[in-house]
Amino acid sequence: VMATAASSNTGLTLVSAGSFTHLLNVDGRILSSVDVLPISKAVPLSKSTDGTERKEQLKFHDGFQVIATSFANNNSLVAVGTSAKTVVIFDVQGESLVERRSFRIPKTPTALVFDRADSFLIVADRAGVVRKYSVDVAAKENKEHIDEDDSDETDFEGDFICSAISMMLDVKFSPCGKYLLVTDRDEKMRVHRYPQTFVLHQMCMAHKDYVNTVCTAKVGERQLAFTAGGDGVIIAWDYIEGVEVGRSEALGAVRKIRVVEEGSSTRLVVLRNNSSIVIDLKVYDGEKMAFYVMNAIKVNGRVMDITVPTQGKVAVVSSTGVGVLTLSDSSMEWSELGEEHTKTLGDLKDPIPDMSKKVAFDNMSDYLQRKQKKLEGRNKKRKNGNESISEPPLKKAEEDNEDTVEGEEGTVAE
Repeated sequence: VMATAASSNTGLTLVSAGSFTHLLNVDGRILSSVDVLPISKAVPLSKSTDGTERKEQLKFHDGFQVIATSFANNNSLVAVGTSAKTVVIFDVQGESLVERRSFRIPKTPTALVFDRADSFLIVADRAGVVRKYSVDVAAKENKEHIDEDDSDETDFEGDFICSAISMMLDVKFSPCGKYLLVTDRDEKMRVHRYPQTFVLHQMCMAHKDYVNTVCTAKVGERQLAFTAGGDGVIIAWDYIEGVEVGRSEALGAVRKIRVVEEGSSTRLVVLRNNSSIVIDLKVYDGEKMAFYVMNAIKVNGRVMDITVPTQGKVAVVSSTGVGVLTLSDSSMEWSELGEEHTKTLGDLKDPIPDMSKKVAFDNMSDYLQRKQKKLEGRNKKRKNGNESISEPPLKKAEEDNEDTVEGEEGTVAE
């Protein structure tokens, strides 16, 4: 994420760019700004089993930026995750952000979300692990953790929730709070029961590329989840049953989708990768969900994130500034960030510019060609009488097994 944004249900918006986090009101006016870098540097270093501090953690602040944000459901807390593998939780006191607590995490975060009771912060990371952390300073407990880099036990806190052999990209709760939705780089959305997250309730698989954004909405009488990512298709899910109930046309690789609810109608705002266009989609209920493009709104600069602070409005973070877009008339009201923060937005780069998996090698075609030549040579021998046609069944089975082993070895990179 180059810059990131989150919103409350009272119209407040949290925008993070570089090392700064800004709190904005519904009109886009900045209420408070906090530099997260000195707070992150002050977080105590974790310790190895021999009691020594892990000094290498200091280098994590090179190229520091805030890369994930989240608002609590009761609007009294916000959290930010940083590239230095730290998380900071703030209290929202009037128009100010006041540090509540901060802590280190084992891997770089990709997404944050508070549980429905706002008792725990859920953190997903690049290593494919999801953990939960108490928001209460008094409830902090150090937990023994095995560092994946060097198998050295350290004192990171946090409770394990779930994991996968893939980078976790987004995490959201269902409106009832009983299900945790997690998307990853391997084209899947996992639906875990909460807090019994060891129960994998459903696995939703229909995308052809990474899934880096998920949101939930009520459409008609159904509570659905919407996912999108590298294949450019938005898929609607009955996530409790694990069933796809509709999909859009391909829109191009999607960075973020957010829900705009207006009365009984449901709309989605869609942000594509490396784009200055915000797409307004209307969702129609039926046996299969239908998606219709209502508008494609051009915004100055390259849009990096979007969020919905209130009905009909979209907070937009672009490379030229932060503004509030009104969907009804496509008007934009820009915030006064100041020259330094505006320059920071223009200089930001995506730390992971392309989420698509790269295949390091593909020698399957070579293997198939070798296999075909071997079969052709065997057939020639049989025709020339050099190999008995009526072979004992056992001997023939042994040769088939040898062929299988050779075939498996042939798929390994040479």
